[in-house]
Formats: sequence, C-alpha cells, structure tokens
Amino acid sequence: MSGGTNMPRMLICLIILVQYIGLSLAAPVVINDATNLWYNAPQIQHYVGEHDRTYFTSVSAEGKASIQYLDNRDGTRSQPVLIKSWPRPDDHSSAALLVIPKGPQRGKILLVYSLHTSTLYGKLSKSPESIEDWGEEFVIHQSATYPQLFFTSDNKIICFFRDSTISQGDISFAEINQDMDLASLQTRKLILAPKNKTVYYIAEQHGNIIGIAWDYFDQITKTHQSVFYAQSDTRRILWKDIHGKFVADLSKMTPIYTAKEGQVRVWDVAFTAESKPVLGLVEFDVEGAVGEVDCCDKSTYLSRAKIIANGSVEDLGDIAMRYYSSGLFIDRTHSDLVYLIRRNDELDRYSRSAQLSCLLSLDAKFLARPRTSEDALDQLFLLSMDRYVSYTEYRTKTLILNQNDLGNCH
Repeated sequence: MSGGTNMPRMLICLIILVQYIGLSLAAPVVINDATNLWYNAPQIQHYVGEHDRTYFTSVSAEGKASIQYLDNRDGTRSQPVLIKSWPRPDDHSSAALLVIPKGPQRGKILLVYSLHTSTLYGKLSKSPESIEDWGEEFVIHQSATYPQLFFTSDNKIICFFRDSTISQGDISFAEINQDMDLASLQTRKLILAPKNKTVYYIAEQHGNIIGIAWDYFDQITKTHQSVFYAQSDTRRILWKDIHGKFVADLSKMTPIYTAKEGQVRVWDVAFTAESKPVLGLVEFDVEGAVGEVDCCDKSTYLSRAKIIANGSVEDLGDIAMRYYSSGLFIDRTHSDLVYLIRRNDELDRYSRSAQLSCLLSLDAKFLARPRTSEDALDQLFLLSMDRYVSYTEYRTKTLILNQNDLGNCH
C-alpha cells in the first residue's frame, strides 16, 4: 500500500524537476552587430548540394545588409557579403532569402529586400550555392515591406509582402518565374486593410498549402485586437478559412481569436504532419518599448503565449516581449515543440503534449526572436540585444545554438 502511495509523488517530483532544471550549453556561435526582422522570412536556410551550408542574412547597426553562411561539414563561417548599403539603419531592411530547390536555377540564391515601406528589390546569385557573385538588382514592387518567400509545386517563386502603394498596408503577393522574366511578373492584392488600419502578417508553407495569419493595428486606438487565418490551394487563387470553408474576400473574414482584455498579435504559423495549422499568439497590455531604458527592463512587458491548434486555445504562460521581438516560435519539424523566451530571458523549449520544459540560461542580454533554419537542420538562431531604442537605433548579436543542447523534450 505504501509503495502505491509514494510512486505518484515521486513521479510528480521528477516531472517538476525536469520542468525547471537549467541546462548547461556548449558555447554558441556569435555573430556581432547582426540583426534581422521577425516578419522578413526566411532569413535562415539550410541547403545541401555540392556543399552543406546554412545561409543567413542580417543588417548592421549602420544599415548594411549582408549574407553569410555556416559550413556544416567543417564548422567554418564565411565573411559577410554586402547586399545593400542603405541610406539609414532600419531593422526592417534585412533580406529574405530562398535557395531555389529545383528547376533551371537550382541551388541559386534569391534575395528580396527593402527599406521600411520603400522599393522592394530582388537579386539572384550567378552561380549555385555562391554568395560572392550576383546578377543585376531588379525591382519587384514600388512600395513594400515584410517580404516572405516560398517555392511552389508548380516551380514558381511566391513573394508575399505588405503593400503600401495606396493604403497604409495591404497584403499582396508576386509570382516570379524561374527565368526571372520580370515582364511576366504578376502581383495580386490579397488582403485590403480597412480604413485607418495596418496589416501585420505571417505566412507559412506546408507542401502545396500556404497558410497566412494576420492582425490589424488600429491607427486610432493604437491597438491590435483580433487574429485572422486563411489558407490557399496550390494555385493561390481559392482560399479557405481554418474550418475548410471557401472564402471569397479575405478582407471580410471573421476573426478566429479576439482579445477579451488588452491586445493580441499573431507571431507564428506552422503545420502538423497532418497539414493542420498551428498558430502562435501573444497577448499583452503594452506593445513593446520605446526608449532604451524601458526596452531592457526585465520587469516590464511580460506577455502571455497562446497556441491555437485543433480548434482549441492553449495557454503556455508568461513570456518576455520586446519591441517587435517575438518570444515565441513553433518548431517546423515538430509543431508540438514551441520555443519561448521566459521572464528572466531564459530560453524554453516546451513540449505541448508532454507539458515539459527544457529551460536554458544563456550568458546573453535580452534574448529575442528564436527561429530554426528552414529545412530542419538542428540549428536555432536568436538575437541578443545589446541595445535597442527603436527599429532605427539598435545593436544586437545573432546567436546560433544546437537544438540538441536544449534537451530532448519530445
């Protein structure tokens, strides 16, 4: 009888110990003066061809946008190669990148970039897997920000972006053929922002599906209140809501989640192996910080992380949220795993199914924006903020960790 009574208590103690133990970590790779923006994606991509490399982009505190890579066979890191020297610093100006996976341009690297709400440019490497030689810069759109790139089953490159040509921010996308024939480039409006509102969005691809989640910032009330979601067919023409019903106009959809108190923003979208969407949300009272002191005060700007999956909402607890700096990322290979930046800037790899945390304390300052490389290499990238006054005045480091150092939560 006594053994039957003690065993559950021992199990509970073991679970609590696993949840809160801090793990040691091998020294991360540190790239000084390198930042990127959450909404530009992907900015990290693993590609195996003649080489095995992880390519990544960033922008310096002086506004120099660059690309470099990690060689995963010998551990070396290339020197950064300049993409664009912008007239002023802005963390919105880091480039999205796509290593083209197949077709006549296979292995070549496409970069897409813009200064905050300005001309959206593209550039293609002249040789596969090379960051040294580039073709001529070309224009994709006249006024845009937040480029997000995808490669489709019909061998087209899709570039979503926030379109500021007419309104303060609609969502459009361009279809680019692999021959880079700009005369055939097609741009479509997808979401028209209501009056006095601006769209913030995250898109993600799973096989032939592209899902997009968004919220609106109300210019009058200065708040984000509701989250929306839709996903396309392979042609990006027909769109469905989260329940699979066809939607004629994404601008008139019903939200899937509305904050009862405070505000809510959508930070991430991923898919399960069964192609079901998983959305990461952040609820908060105050949006980030303006001013160097406020930005880096660990006692302020705590938020609640929430996941929408299978029609239900899960609360994952408190996270730290800096100005435009997500503390939430859903693992692309195992959507059950979520990376969170907790109260004391601890990195938490949280398993939703097991409700277990692998906490990690880093010798770093004000962690932000965790994300993994595309194509499932076990590398985790995040920022360490040395200084962050605003999106035009910042200095951060990029840290690259091995996911295995965070323990095996699944």
